[in-house]
Amino acid sequence: SVSEQALHNLPSGYAVLALMDMYRELALIYEILENERALSIEQVRQLTAASPEVFLQTGVIRSGAGWHSSEYHAGLKFAWVGNDAELIILASNDRQYPLYIDLEPGPSASKDGLELVIYRADGLPVSSFLIRARQKIYLTLPLEPNTRNIFILHVDNGDLPVANDPRKLNFRVFAMGAYKATQPEQPYTLRAAEDIIALGQGWYPQETQTGRGFRWANNDCEIIVYNATGRYRKVALDVQAGPSLQDKFFQMDVLDADDFVVASQKVRGTAELIVELPIEAGQHNCFRLRVHGGGLPVPNDPRTLNFRIFGIGWARA
Repeated sequence: SVSEQALHNLPSGYAVLALMDMYRELALIYEILENERALSIEQVRQLTAASPEVFLQTGVIRSGAGWHSSEYHAGLKFAWVGNDAELIILASNDRQYPLYIDLEPGPSASKDGLELVIYRADGLPVSSFLIRARQKIYLTLPLEPNTRNIFILHVDNGDLPVANDPRKLNFRVFAMGAYKATQPEQPYTLRAAEDIIALGQGWYPQETQTGRGFRWANNDCEIIVYNATGRYRKVALDVQAGPSLQDKFFQMDVLDADDFVVASQKVRGTAELIVELPIEAGQHNCFRLRVHGGGLPVPNDPRTLNFRIFGIGWARA
């Protein structure tokens, strides 16, 4: 096999750097997988201390779906990230993982800043950040001991097209790993993991047209407010009638978990709706959007496209 010392003796260049990284990563992966059931955060920190630049596919932290391959530019190593990328924490005997991520917004992110929300695999939010430039963010991930924990890195305002590149480049990651307890936690928090509005079941996957993201819906699609505090009750929805409604005037009802209509509005074409919802503090609140009529077939598309939503958030007071 090729030793690391032998690699150092080869001519310099990005190809050699990549090969050296691969060598380190394979060695770390082997050692970690051999000890996966008995690792602590401190042991992980010691394992990765010699090669802090090795952050993907190594250590207890492993990237899952949604990551692009590692790249080199101007002497820097990084990996671009699309949306809903997975972050996998391998089996550990700890209940928390103090994570830092060194990241920077990309060309697919909004010019107003990258809104990054980190969710558990079951959809519960952990934390969120507003990223305007390259910086390190700090957070603590809750773990289920002795099993693999998966987290989702979701971008609320990204997925814009990139000239001459078919990929979605929402942000790039330079490094990530466990930080020491002396580091400040969440110094750039946009909002605590409270009052987060998310789309639940019933929505089609996100699409982009002329640089604007949206999701189509059939009917009875969910809106969920996680960790509600009761401070906010008015929700703004940017909606538009679809071809299954013949792009015409329609009525939209908002139903609660007991199927009671808690709000109703009429929509013509494209409109921003402001609906006041009976938010109950201290829990998750689930509502469904239901339209009257619709359901017409769409040429060259098997889906029912009653309406689409371009944005959702708390209405300004």
